[in-house]
Amino acid sequence: MQHQLMKFVGRVLAFSFVGFLPLALAAQIKPAAGGTPSDSDASRWDIFLGYSYLKPKGTVNGFTYNSVNYSAIASVTRYFNRNVGLTFEGDEHLLTPENGINTFSQPNNDFNGGSAGVIYRWPSHNLTPFVHALVGAEQAGTYFQDDVWGPVITAGGGLDLRVSHHLAIRVVQADYQWTRQDFPSYGSVNANLLRLSAGLVFRAGSIAPPTPVQLSCTPSPVTVFRLPRQRGCLIRRRMQFIHGRDPAHREMEQR
Repeated sequence: MQHQLMKFVGRVLAFSFVGFLPLALAAQIKPAAGGTPSDSDASRWDIFLGYSYLKPKGTVNGFTYNSVNYSAIASVTRYFNRNVGLTFEGDEHLLTPENGINTFSQPNNDFNGGSAGVIYRWPSHNLTPFVHALVGAEQAGTYFQDDVWGPVITAGGGLDLRVSHHLAIRVVQADYQWTRQDFPSYGSVNANLLRLSAGLVFRAGSIAPPTPVQLSCTPSPVTVFRLPRQRGCLIRRRMQFIHGRDPAHREMEQR
């Protein structure tokens, strides 16, 4: 009992550290002008790499699944607009060699698989919460049963803390998973999985449209040439003659 309590306390402290570290970094991030979100804050691609803890609930042939404390998760997400995207995700909760003795680092059962689905986010300058729903295939087994594949359904969400345009910290991702495996010798088993994850998100591209090209024209200085006095008088005299204001012209008309 004391051993189980120490494991539980250790997990709580670990996730508390992961959660509070990004919040401390948030104080170092300068908010956007006016604090309003813009399309420039929303990335086109998100690549997530992180740690994952899995708590399965199920029993096969008298063996109860144990928590997997050391494992990894990765996903690639492509957003079509500011909110909606398509995500591909894979996780591995597998530790070898299995020896039949359950310890903190060796659960003697494994779960790993891949899924695809839709994701919806609410991006802002600093924090981006999201929810997603996925379907795929999951491989599961124990020290006493060979691994088999079965369907898996995932529903959950999480919270990303933006560090820069190209980097964010996934403070937490919490998922519920349902999977079903058909073991040849022991029949079908339904397992309910709680998965908690955290890690880094590498961001690329932007939802904001490219800046339109602006054409401008700067006028060149105009140089005014001053005509010689005699030539200027001649031109002015000719203009007066044309418009009938020249005295000689009026004298000819009177004749």
